[in-house]
Amino acid sequence: MSSVMNIIAGVLLGPLYGTLMALVCGLIRMTFLGIPPLALTGAVFGAFFAGLFYQWGQKLGWSMLGENFWDRHHWLVIVLSCNGLVYWQ
Repeated sequence: MSSVMNIIAGVLLGPLYGTLMALVCGLIRMTFLGIPPLALTGAVFGAFFAGLFYQWGQKLGWSMLGENFWDRHHWLVIVLSCNGLVYWQ
């Protein structure tokens, strides 16, 4: 559901205010629902890329692609950072 909100915010608010909206919503979800902070990073960067891709392409499909781009690639950042921790132990 947060992906839909990120796309709507990216189109209507742009990357900066869309990212701010995702940050505030993520903090509210962390406070009341107890979700882990890792979910916050996915929402914030997803909103940023949704707004950025919409500015580049000026179509709703570009915003969807931006949100999907981060959702499909943030696992790589997590794996690479965890691999560094594993090798140092």
